[in-house]
Amino acid sequence: MHTDLWNFALHLYARPGVEAACLALQDEGADVCLLLCGAWLEAGRARGDPERVQHLQQLAAAWQQHVVTPLRQLRRQWRADAQHDPQLTHLREQVKALELEAERTLLARLQQASEGWMNQGVAGDWLAVLAPRAPGTTTRCMCCASWRWRIRKQSRATESLGSSRVQRQAKQPVRPWWPQQVPKSPVWQQRVWRPAWRVRG
Repeated sequence: MHTDLWNFALHLYARPGVEAACLALQDEGADVCLLLCGAWLEAGRARGDPERVQHLQQLAAAWQQHVVTPLRQLRRQWRADAQHDPQLTHLREQVKALELEAERTLLARLQQASEGWMNQGVAGDWLAVLAPRAPGTTTRCMCCASWRWRIRKQSRATESLGSSRVQRQAKQPVRPWWPQQVPKSPVWQQRVWRPAWRVRG
């Protein structure tokens, strides 16, 4: 398992079906960064309780409202006009980079807020409690269940993949697999440092 939430999120998002799941949940009103944090906490066997959930939700909601959402709205607002205005296109790319950095900062804040929660026995059902509620009700969106299952499945696969790599490295010296050790290339930069939910425009 990745102890760093940002790198865990990058590897999880690259797993099959996770991008579609996150986009679908985002359309339902979910905070994707908060859900990625939930998957990370489940993988780390963090115990869940109402106080912890509320703390993370309040932290994420404030940052989303005042930082991420305005940048996202501006990026979307400029999409059509930027197709015919090179200068506006350049500015829009800068806004997109700021939006990505704002999400990375939010993940860092969520990780800091949950410090010391890992490896506490049975993991809480973080994805279920952090999923959006159906409008006008106190129940979770039923259509989110399958998407949460996909995220959880790929999260466990990501955790297993990381563990197997660590075991291989312990047995014999091999070339480090950590992304920072890979020679930089446009494809690598796009897949590792520009998550698909921001690359797609």
